[in-house]
Amino acid sequence: MRKRGSIYEYKKEMEQDLMRVYREKLSEYLGNGGLEDVFRAMTQAPASRFWVSEERTFTVISAMMKNSRNVRGRATQEILFSGKHLEGFSQSKKKMYMEIYGRVKEWRRQRPHDSLITAVSKVIMQPAPCFYMTQGTIRRTVYKIKRRWYEERRHKLKHIFM
Repeated sequence: MRKRGSIYEYKKEMEQDLMRVYREKLSEYLGNGGLEDVFRAMTQAPASRFWVSEERTFTVISAMMKNSRNVRGRATQEILFSGKHLEGFSQSKKKMYMEIYGRVKEWRRQRPHDSLITAVSKVIMQPAPCFYMTQGTIRRTVYKIKRRWYEERRHKLKHIFM
């Protein structure tokens, strides 16, 4: 779980990517559905990358790998997500980290001399199958971005209307 007060370093880029998908889905559903259909479609839309920091992903993936070494046979999701650094994840975050975990394992199988941090950094820059956000989270984020944009525009144009 993210620490309280932490700042996400790629927030602006993630918001731009999310708004790009919003505009695409909005034009796709124009006249064929409401905004909830747009938000629902956005939950399955591919993202340009995994929107998570390298540091956090490295911590999570290394803990998952440590947990998998302690188990004979195939490690289950419950085993992989047990431990101090892996508590309190939503289902969407677990799904995201499982996808990253699988890609990191494949990366290291193909490139055994690469370090874990290198593999993690390369994998999270790859296109992601979705944003790993719920419909409600996407809705709130889009509205927050739009509200901030309108406030910025209003502030810039304030002198015109006074």
